[in-house]
Amino acid sequence: MNKFIRCVLVIGMLLSLTACKSVLYSNLSEKEANKMLAILLEANIAAQKSDVRDEMVSLLVEESQMSRAIELLKRAGLPGRKFADIVDVFPEDGLISTPTAERARFMFALSQGISHTLSQIDGVIDARVHVVIPKESSKRSKKEDPSTASVFIKHLADVALDNSIPQIKLLVSSSVEGLEYDNVNVVLFPTAEVNDNAGQAALEQVLSVNVDPGSVARFWSITLTLLLLLIASVAFNLYTWLQQRKQQVATTELAAATAE
Repeated sequence: MNKFIRCVLVIGMLLSLTACKSVLYSNLSEKEANKMLAILLEANIAAQKSDVRDEMVSLLVEESQMSRAIELLKRAGLPGRKFADIVDVFPEDGLISTPTAERARFMFALSQGISHTLSQIDGVIDARVHVVIPKESSKRSKKEDPSTASVFIKHLADVALDNSIPQIKLLVSSSVEGLEYDNVNVVLFPTAEVNDNAGQAALEQVLSVNVDPGSVARFWSITLTLLLLLIASVAFNLYTWLQQRKQQVATTELAAATAE
């Protein structure tokens, strides 16, 4: 009995080792991790989430599928770019900065905030906004340079954003004081066309089952492990039955001898 239990434990450990995965990305939000997980699973990449701490998540994939997973997520613009907020730009360090530094920080925070908002549009992979606000001068000229903004948007090729340009310009112009609608330039860059099957490796058929090429070794390991476990279970049950049968025969013979 003890030998059988030890055998099962060893086989279970071997089975767990074959299922080991490596960390693909860490410190992800739950929302972003779910989006990335859906893309990987749709491409037949075995992936899973792992909760770390502070509501952050890690994404795990098999070592053999690591490069394909990275390339697939890169085309989808994931994980997304981290944007700085006003607290990051203006830390409460108690130091007095120059007006020029304050202005630079403000411009950066403004651009980051608008870029973050635009990145939430469906189909947008990355968004960058460059705002130019002329420095105020004590000498008022007859014609001052107007404020301008340039918007760069990289989006999925199958998502058309041309009809959204007016809304984008309105959003940007409304976010910057003194910025006119006509002084906002929006440039759209779709991602390169990719074959739908480019991110998917051809599946191999093993024992009438379609298996990812990177998981063939694991498939055989699990299959053989389960087979060994089945054989061990049958052998243990057979051994137990024979022992019980032997004991019954011995008991019967003893009873017959006692009766004589």
